[in-house]
Amino acid sequence: MDKAPPRDKEPLGRICDAADSSLGNLQLGVSAIGELMVAASASPQSVDPETLAKAGWLLADLGRLTMLLGELAVDADHRRRLAGEGGP
Repeated sequence: MDKAPPRDKEPLGRICDAADSSLGNLQLGVSAIGELMVAASASPQSVDPETLAKAGWLLADLGRLTMLLGELAVDADHRRRLAGEGGP
């Protein structure tokens, strides 16, 4: 987001809502991957090391993405509040 003063709080609200929604979906997805990994560890079949590495990289990227989305949601909410008060 640029550093210009907020003028219209409606788009900022949509950004905040979308980021929050995406965060929830990502958190549920990460949780599901964890459950699948636990179930796979109890299975007599082995998991290909390359598959494990890909899952690890996916989780690392999802962790970074959730952090960025959280920062985006906080920034958009802050700007939305400033816009509602008539700006800085």
